Amino acid sequence: MTPEIRTKPATAIMLAIGALLSLVVASFAGSQLEKLLDSEALATVILASWCAIGCTAAIAAIVDAYIKPEGERLSIATTVAATIFAVLALAVIAGVVGGAANLGEDDERSERTASAQS
Repeated sequence: MTPEIRTKPATAIMLAIGALLSLVVASFAGSQLEKLLDSEALATVILASWCAIGCTAAIAAIVDAYIKPEGERLSIATTVAATIFAVLALAVIAGVVGGAANLGEDDERSERTASAQS
């Protein structure tokens, strides 16, 4: 008999913490992503998808770890959702850092233009 695939409680807790952090990042650092993409709508869609997938993965992991329904479908779905959440997290972090770096360049250009006009 093959062992059943189950989400561990520690993994479920880490996913829940990650989902909560994604909400915080989306709230406070979303403007940096908007600056990088030059589109508020696209940034909102990316951040909303990231948060929704993170919360879905966390809820599925908690149900799988603590309630333990029959079958392995929920464990497999949790793994897929957590993987997508992690990939989107890397993309969002890169976008936020890129947007913050771009913001600094815009400030320098503004200062050069202002000093040139004086």
